[in-house]
Amino acid sequence: MWRETATNPRLFILDARALFPLGIFLLHISKATFYIALIGVLIFTFLMRLKIGPYTMFLILRCWLMGRDRVRTDDVIYRRRSRGLK
Repeated sequence: MWRETATNPRLFILDARALFPLGIFLLHISKATFYIALIGVLIFTFLMRLKIGPYTMFLILRCWLMGRDRVRTDDVIYRRRSRGLK
């Protein structure tokens, strides 16, 4: 029983987390949101084939948009982030 706790939830062949865009469609039913949800499910299915989860995809997207470097704005914040490094 406990060995199944680490597996990803699935709905037929799709990862259940990839069905998030379908929830948006169900909140506002129209043709436009249906197409947006369909494209979202297809993107998540493609990422699932690449072995990339939705959370990892959002982290990759954030790094791509914001950049990998952290901006040093304050000495106190910088020391707090790099605690233990001298």
